[in-house]
Amino acid sequence: MNIFVVLATLACATAFIVHTFVGSRYAVEPLLASQSLPRASKWLNYLCWHIATAHLFIMTCCLAAAVAGLAGREAVLITAVLAASISIVSVAVTLKANIAPWRFPASYLLGTVAVLSLAALLKGVPA
Repeated sequence: MNIFVVLATLACATAFIVHTFVGSRYAVEPLLASQSLPRASKWLNYLCWHIATAHLFIMTCCLAAAVAGLAGREAVLITAVLAASISIVSVAVTLKANIAPWRFPASYLLGTVAVLSLAALLKGVPA
């Protein structure tokens, strides 16, 4: 068994849980309570929140499938690329907003998923 795939799965599941349960309280509730945002902007942000939730769940499932031997390198590679790209965008957005990157968990949680997934690929994930 490739321990890095297991660790990547746990890290991705953690990102999903943090996003879904902690983030909802600190991001979604204030978003929906806002009276100053245009209606379309508010609901587009709400849609994007749920798109991110779905992506994190699917990424976790892809890695879990690799752990179970139901998926291979491709699933881990796609997850690594998605995690790395979201982490990079998260850091870029925080820097543009003059916010410390560690204030957005996507910056480091998905960076961790990307690194662990890449380590898993280097160790060798079966096809």
